[in-house]
Amino acid sequence: MGLYLAVPIGVVALLIAVSGGATLSREWLSPWQRRHIVRPRLFGWAQLLIAAALGLRARLRRHPHRGRRGRQRNLPALVNPL
Repeated sequence: MGLYLAVPIGVVALLIAVSGGATLSREWLSPWQRRHIVRPRLFGWAQLLIAAALGLRARLRRHPHRGRRGRQRNLPALVNPL
């Protein structure tokens, strides 16, 4: 993944982390989420986890199914052909 994708993904991860922190500390939710979220503390932890995963993904900047040199790894098939 190039820098042109890593930077926007990092910014989105930061925004999600800030929202998760606000949800955990003050139990604040965005106005469009207030009707749908029943457990705000769990939602805040989930947002922090998603932000960490996105930030890690932006930091690694490597395709998950490719090796170190860019070759396609042999992955198990999801569907067994007949």
